[in-house]
Amino acid sequence: MIKSFLSFFFLLSFGFSSFSQEEFHIMYGDTVYMKKVYLIVGEDVDNYLERFIMKKGVADGHWKIYYDKGKTKLKIEGNVENGLQEGPWTSYSSSGKKSKEINFRKGVLHGEEKYFNSNDGSVLIQYTYTNGSRNGYYFVTHANGKKWQDGYFLDGFPNGTWNYWDVDGKLIKVRTFSKGDLVHEKTFTNK
Repeated sequence: MIKSFLSFFFLLSFGFSSFSQEEFHIMYGDTVYMKKVYLIVGEDVDNYLERFIMKKGVADGHWKIYYDKGKTKLKIEGNVENGLQEGPWTSYSSSGKKSKEINFRKGVLHGEEKYFNSNDGSVLIQYTYTNGSRNGYYFVTHANGKKWQDGYFLDGFPNGTWNYWDVDGKLIKVRTFSKGDLVHEKTFTNK
């Protein structure tokens, strides 16, 4: 029963795009196994999933998903508690380098979301979430590691001062937002 359930329903995907905020209910018959998880339906998952734990009919424990059936190339890992993603979930490139880390609290995005440079492991993009909404400091870097933009979110909207730099690190624009509304913008000429 569980094998049929797995092969029909699970293939976790942890690509570059952000997680959907939609709620999913993973069911077998009339039983709900996981709620509010960020999954993509796939086939043949039991060959790629190392661990699937059930406690009182609910998914629980540490999960590992692999790129290959031999389970030698880790793709994603993270914890599930009472059917909900909990704590850090990490994805890896096919070469084994960390590519993304995102945090959950009771199945909801909470904490930092980071995307990593595949060459040196530095953070390329970082967001902060509070109860599923972007809140706090945000930044993006150019491929050379120099900052491209930074700013703050409040309840999911840009808020306060946002700075933008060119690839050489020169400040080229400053924008000021109030709860998502642009209230001021200044562009700099770098000659």
